[in-house]
This record gives sequence, structure tokens and C-alpha cells, in this order.
Amino acid sequence: MIRERIGTVAELAGVAYDPPALAGPGEGDIAAAAGMSPEDRQAMIEGMVAQLSDRLATEGGTVEEWEQLIRALAVLERLPEAQTIYDEAIVRFEGQPAELSFLRQTAVETGLNP
Repeated sequence: MIRERIGTVAELAGVAYDPPALAGPGEGDIAAAAGMSPEDRQAMIEGMVAQLSDRLATEGGTVEEWEQLIRALAVLERLPEAQTIYDEAIVRFEGQPAELSFLRQTAVETGLNP
């Protein structure tokens, strides 16, 4: 749904945009998580979020990856950190109207200050 909207916004802005596939846990990871204790599952989730955050901080990434991190932090109830990541993403995507619109919509949907 969101990935479709960014394509629409990009088209309206006159930008050709083909979003890449998002990385995430594979079927094996999901199956393994189902057998974990709640504490181990939470630790696995926190580890995946930390890896994504570290990678975006050092290598950058697509707007969808930034959105994925913002939403993950919001779900984990780490809103101040999500706000910081959102603010950083806005700077990184400056001058890219479709991406900025997508990020602002994400902020609204997650309760952040756009």
C-alpha cells in the first residue's frame, strides 16, 4: 500500500521511481522466531533493528528502508529515536519531493512530528 503510494507521488512529481525490494527476515527466520521465547524473539527483533540502523547510518539506503526503521522504532515504542531518525532522513532526502512526501506520511502515521 505505502510502496504503491510513493510510486504515485513520484509520478505526480514527474520523477521516475522504481522502488527496490525491501530486505527483511526470510521464511526461515520467521519460522525460527515462532519457536523462540518472547525474550529471545524480542532480542532478535532489537538486533535486526540495530543492524538496519547501523547500516543506514554508515551506508545510507532507500527511502523505504528509512521508513522501515522509523516504523520499527515506533512499534518498539522508541518514539524519540524514531523522531531523530525521521529528522535525519528528511535531511538525507532533501530535494527529492516524492521521498520527502513519503517520509512525512510515515511520520504522521506513526505519531511523529513531521
